Amino acid sequence: MSNYELLYDETSEQADIRNKKFRENDNRPQISLDNTSLNYGNIIHKNETEKIIRTLKEEEIKDDKEKKTVMDMPLKDIIGKTTEITSNFWEDFKIKLVEAKHLYNQKYDLDDNYTMTFSDLLNINILAFVEYMKDNDNILFIGIFLLIISVILYIFNISS
Repeated sequence: MSNYELLYDETSEQADIRNKKFRENDNRPQISLDNTSLNYGNIIHKNETEKIIRTLKEEEIKDDKEKKTVMDMPLKDIIGKTTEITSNFWEDFKIKLVEAKHLYNQKYDLDDNYTMTFSDLLNINILAFVEYMKDNDNILFIGIFLLIISVILYIFNISS
């Protein structure tokens, strides 16, 4: 019989005797298991956790203070970003449309030969538009673009 078979067949009493022999011959320092050392370990763990949470909160507050909003941007940058987003709208929307179609086909287990109904196309386009609006600050700058268009239409409506 091999050593592994002997270990497998031994009883719990025999295992305790064997482990006691190993512990007696062990030269490594022993870890104290009294109540004070356990409490000390819990206190250290709690302090370390509190330090980590405090630093994470400080970093989050620092990031919030450094984050630029539209109110912090100069008008030139706002207009530049608005024109950039509106000029690249179709290319970016087509990318989101392909992603939405892929996700839609994957969700409903549709193959490439499936003919889309009007409701399928509407769902895919709405999903793609929502995904496009969630991307970066697109919703903000599209809103600014629509505001500019509405002001222009209002001015032309008054003058005519």
